[in-house]
Amino acid sequence: MKTMQNETRLEKTRATLNADEAFVFVYGTLLKGQSNYNRFLAPANPVMRGEIDGFEMYDLGAFPGIVRGDGKVKGEVYRVTKKQLEEIDRLEGEGILYKKESVKVEGNFFEDRTVTAYVYIYNQSVTNCPQIPYDAQPYNNQYVWYVAYGSNLLMERLACYIEGGYCERNGRDYPPCEDDTLPTESIAIQLFGNMYFANYNQGSWENSAVSFFDPDGIGIAEGRAYLIKESQLEHIHRLEGKGSNWYPDTLELGELDGIRAVTFTNKNVKPSAPMCELSAAYISTIMDGLQEMGNDAEFAFYYIRECTARIASTRWTREDAVYEEKERLEFGRNKKKS
Repeated sequence: MKTMQNETRLEKTRATLNADEAFVFVYGTLLKGQSNYNRFLAPANPVMRGEIDGFEMYDLGAFPGIVRGDGKVKGEVYRVTKKQLEEIDRLEGEGILYKKESVKVEGNFFEDRTVTAYVYIYNQSVTNCPQIPYDAQPYNNQYVWYVAYGSNLLMERLACYIEGGYCERNGRDYPPCEDDTLPTESIAIQLFGNMYFANYNQGSWENSAVSFFDPDGIGIAEGRAYLIKESQLEHIHRLEGKGSNWYPDTLELGELDGIRAVTFTNKNVKPSAPMCELSAAYISTIMDGLQEMGNDAEFAFYYIRECTARIASTRWTREDAVYEEKERLEFGRNKKKS
């Protein structure tokens, strides 16, 4: 039965290309199941799995790149239209970031054939980029955006979780992550929902109340998304505290550039703590993080004060949140004028 199924599949792939079609060999985020597949290749016709000789693959952060070398690279071949190929050209930054060339692709054991296909070759330096060996292929995007909204807004603080060691901010030692690579990228974002403070006098940050996020609460929360490995995400979650009184819940926030974004919180909303229950160390860490993201000190302090004034159990509408954001921006402009 398996042999008949393979022969049927092979017969379907032996059809010749039309004038406005081409084969393309993909090896990274365009692979089936990866971040760019649905947008660019889901409607395309899969041809076969295969590999190309004379290339090496490198991890460039959130995506891989290949350059000419002594190895082999695994991937998939798709039949695409001229329009689809042009869209992929734009995705890959063809001619600048990547260079498109024709290569011969050898099929695997069950798809014993050779096709000529376009492939995108990285056009920049791979110095200091880790190589992805043949045995670790095909490429699997293991990255995730971890979105912080509390003390981890500050890179220095998050680095203590990843690299391990003593954190001067709260006087604690942390074990390092097995992969101690710092985030390859971070971006400032805003979350519709309420950042509030709770858990006063529970032994953290000089008994300070600490940050929680309620996606159904009033307001817009300032966040910072860090591009990290999925293995690091579990390590961070464990150090943040997965117990029922801390951050047991992983909240899926959607996607940024095709990569899932998540944060940690407690879905059981807690009583909101006033500003007097925040320690100076905790306030200064959040303020420094907000300023590192490009905000000034007045904005950072006003934001913290605003979060302590919110009622965590109150629910909001999008119109409420947009109005509040306009009010906050107006406050910042008035402060700068004065």
